[in-house]
Amino acid sequence: MTHVIRLAKSRDLPALEALAEAQAAERVRRDPRLTASPHAIPFPSSSGFIKGLLAPKASADGLSLGRYATFAAEEGGVITGAIALYHAEQRESDIFASYYPRSFTSIGLFAGAPATWPDLLARAEDQAVRWGTPSLLVHIPTRDEAMREAARAFGFRPYYAYTLRQAQGEPLRRPPVPPYTPSVGATLAVAPPVAPNTPAVRVRRAGPRDVDGAVRIGMQSMAYHAALEPTLQIALGEAARMKRTFEKAAADGRESTLLVAEDAGAVVGFFSLYVQTINDDWAQPLFATGRYGLIAEAAVDERRRGQGIGHLLFAAADEWFRARRIANYWLIYLQHNPLSSKFWSGLGFETVWEARLKG
Repeated sequence: MTHVIRLAKSRDLPALEALAEAQAAERVRRDPRLTASPHAIPFPSSSGFIKGLLAPKASADGLSLGRYATFAAEEGGVITGAIALYHAEQRESDIFASYYPRSFTSIGLFAGAPATWPDLLARAEDQAVRWGTPSLLVHIPTRDEAMREAARAFGFRPYYAYTLRQAQGEPLRRPPVPPYTPSVGATLAVAPPVAPNTPAVRVRRAGPRDVDGAVRIGMQSMAYHAALEPTLQIALGEAARMKRTFEKAAADGRESTLLVAEDAGAVVGFFSLYVQTINDDWAQPLFATGRYGLIAEAAVDERRRGQGIGHLLFAAADEWFRARRIANYWLIYLQHNPLSSKFWSGLGFETVWEARLKG
């Protein structure tokens, strides 16, 4: 007996949730670093929970309304696979407008028997065409080789890497230094520079006058990524949004901060850092429950790349997080960025989720 692909109906909800729970259990069995929540639907799907995605959208014809659609694979009256879709349209003012395509179809729930996956992906692509979205996006745990291969065979390509660096035994610094005190203008003792031409560079917490320099370098980084990835467009208000974000982080200093690398009075690089507590109720429960450090944005002046400045910044970030008893850090980078892929893996970050794109 072969399966058929059909639009899911409200009566299918228990079966769909069972598929999600089984998938979550298998995901954690393969990789204990990941969440046990069955509702891990990473951004950009705005559906945090399966019920939130499906139940309010139920109709006589099935689970499809507006920007949402869910398809089930059925065999002999049994649901053996499912795929849930969200039609994302980003505006210039949206927070991730410069980081993801402006129009795309995001795959949320994607679970069930591997034999159903090619047909479910084909139906997802058909729906994306109906919605007029040129791109289809899926998030896959790196250790799920079967799902990675199914996505690759269907034409998905690497897009973003969600990477995690777990607790390391020793700080990066030699010799040890006192815990960082978050006072504006304080200079952080750092490890010896990686390259010989950075002796004047110091890393410190940013003050208000440093924000414009960090924004300038951040926009350089945006332009570099847009040149690498044709689906990315820099939002018209990105510089202003970035400035507001950096100002807020710099003023906080406790749960977030902005670190800058300074040379001869000029900002030559920066990291923006955040403390996050992730649990199964979190909007994006990507990882196992716990406290994490997020490196949200990181960049070095294009004229100073390859000089060890990024290593100095990371050593300072490591100290800042450790002072807050945080030893697990995560970040996202564009996978085909030749600089980021080498830099972060060299610091011990491992890819645990992959965002893959078709179109």
